[in-house]
Amino acid sequence: MAGNEKKTSESSEQPTSKRFWTRRKKVFAFLLGLVAVGAGYYCYRDKPLKLVQTTEIDRRADPKTGEVVDYRFAFNATQDNSYGPAEENGYRLLLQALGPKALQQYRLAATVPWEEFPTNAESKSWFENEWIPLCEKFKLDPLERPTMFDRLDLWNYLGKYGLTGNEPEPDPENNEFGTYRENFEERPAKTNQLLALKILTEKPWTAKEFPNAAKWFEENADFFDLLARAARSPRFGVWRFMPDLDRGGALGTSFPDLQSVREFARLLNVRVYYRVGEGDISGAIDDVETITLIGRAYLETDCRTLVERLVGIALLGIASAAPIFENPDVAPSPEDLARLANFRAPLWRDGRMRRYAQSAYLGEKRAFTLPVLTDFMTARRSCFPVWKSYDGLAFELKPDNPLDGALMCVHFSALPVNDAKVFQIFERLYDEIALDEDHAQAVESELRRFGRSEALKSAPEKTIAFYAARLLLPALGAAQEAFRRTECVLKESAIATAFMAYYLDHGTLPPAFSVDASGRPLHSWRVLILPYLGDDAKALYDQIRLDEPWNSDSNATFHAQTPDVFRCPSVKELKEDETSYSVLLGDEGFFDESGVGKDFKERVKSADRDAWSQPLLVERETPVCWMQPDAELKIADFTADGKTDVRKFFVCDKRRHPGGMNYSTVGGATRFISETTTDAELEALLRGLPVPVETIDETEPSDAPAEPEADAESDADPV
Repeated sequence: MAGNEKKTSESSEQPTSKRFWTRRKKVFAFLLGLVAVGAGYYCYRDKPLKLVQTTEIDRRADPKTGEVVDYRFAFNATQDNSYGPAEENGYRLLLQALGPKALQQYRLAATVPWEEFPTNAESKSWFENEWIPLCEKFKLDPLERPTMFDRLDLWNYLGKYGLTGNEPEPDPENNEFGTYRENFEERPAKTNQLLALKILTEKPWTAKEFPNAAKWFEENADFFDLLARAARSPRFGVWRFMPDLDRGGALGTSFPDLQSVREFARLLNVRVYYRVGEGDISGAIDDVETITLIGRAYLETDCRTLVERLVGIALLGIASAAPIFENPDVAPSPEDLARLANFRAPLWRDGRMRRYAQSAYLGEKRAFTLPVLTDFMTARRSCFPVWKSYDGLAFELKPDNPLDGALMCVHFSALPVNDAKVFQIFERLYDEIALDEDHAQAVESELRRFGRSEALKSAPEKTIAFYAARLLLPALGAAQEAFRRTECVLKESAIATAFMAYYLDHGTLPPAFSVDASGRPLHSWRVLILPYLGDDAKALYDQIRLDEPWNSDSNATFHAQTPDVFRCPSVKELKEDETSYSVLLGDEGFFDESGVGKDFKERVKSADRDAWSQPLLVERETPVCWMQPDAELKIADFTADGKTDVRKFFVCDKRRHPGGMNYSTVGGATRFISETTTDAELEALLRGLPVPVETIDETEPSDAPAEPEADAESDADPV
């Protein structure tokens, strides 16, 4: 019995022990598998950047290898292709002549003698870190004295000598516009510059009115000749230098030429008003062309950032607002009008502005967003706070804030992340928004879903990419409209120029519509100005039967051939036969329903009117067939009980251009009516009456979207 019990006990213990060890082996194997999977997963996920120095700037990131283009290296190579060779770059002429003033260093140029620039405590850093590297690129001697270094700029000149030299002392109790024509010396420099700019671009003026301003322009004619040569060079621009991470990385890149270029454009614009006042229309058109060419240079160069291209947009706006025809005693020649039309036309024809917009997004991606993302990812790996040198960026981490969220994800995430995959996702987002602005709203909606901490844990690459997108992409949507609005401005300018060309041939503006023998409308003014809008428009005009109504069987075949100049790019619902541009009909305007064109000269010479500022061409709410003659807007449409209805007027374009609408004047200027325009100002504008006197604001008006802050050493001129 005892033996049997022993055998039974041993036999029962063996299976239990065997099962135990089998179970342990399975657990161990399972854990080993988990470790292997985790290790493999970690090795795949946690791939730091492998920056590849290549000129293939469009090469995509590779998540498998972790390779990402070194965008700093590629960007510098692109700059060399865009700005070199140095001898062909027009900005070289400006650096030789102006030195620091060509790079917005106005304060240094005014306070430090040129000979002391290499050693002076204020200028030494700028001289070594910016001036010498640029001189190497432009093949200049950094110690050679700029030829125009000692000249006073216009604003300091007027601050010293006044506009006329005979101004009375200002009345400190009176803050109205008239008092600002008095002595400048009693007011701060910025106020002086803004006021002088407003006075000198209020209307065309003569040397008799403002002799000191005229004297400055005559004394500095060689500078403007030099600027014209520079603008007509094969290349025009300045190399950029991205600082290291400890100086802010790509975010700290400065744009030293932007403020100076805008200043040059404003000076040229003031001279346009002077030349028009003196009757030098051909010279005024030369200056407008120079501004336009500089603007084109900032739009066409491959390596330009979005900010730089928006400055180009601003310069085109300055050029388009020039009142070239506002001298009632001197008419432009047909040759000058043809030249004006010819250098403007390439900017709006064949979708050129839309291609500029696409190019702007690619340039922004290459020159700014991807280098910034590289800095962020590098900072994450090195634990270096890339943002440390920026004042005002101290914050509490709030995931709902895109800046806080991006830095939280990049800098504070300890999770394994495949950096190249972040780039891959970010570029996809960027390209989707750039190619389709409507997609931007869907992307923004998706971005909002990645504002929670669990998103970072479950999809770290996607979360980081989306937060970076929220930080770096907001300007794209606004930029789309900036390019469309500028195309609209250029088209309206082309139409205004065609009106003036028609006037030179016929002695009147075109009628709002032509009529038959019985007085019935035949054709719109749009048909009548076709011969002045280029060869294609002239060929279309030659096919239209002018003796038949616009909707006759033979003429109806041309309805779908709307010339592109009559189509505003911001009006997406336009059909192929429609336009949104209209003239204004009424006894107080330049057009009526008589079928006879008006001579505008007597109207603009009237002392009690301001007809030069009165809208000649506006945008309408409901599009109409471009050939339809009896569908123009009437001034009476915007009045009720003899008063202008501001809201009714601005409904006419459904805010297709956010904040207001474009309009053109008989003087050839295309401007923007802001929705903040007061009732009194708008009524005066529509009826061609003097605009009520306004108090001058010391806040500088902005003619472009926000620009980057100048770095601490640059001290940009306030104008």
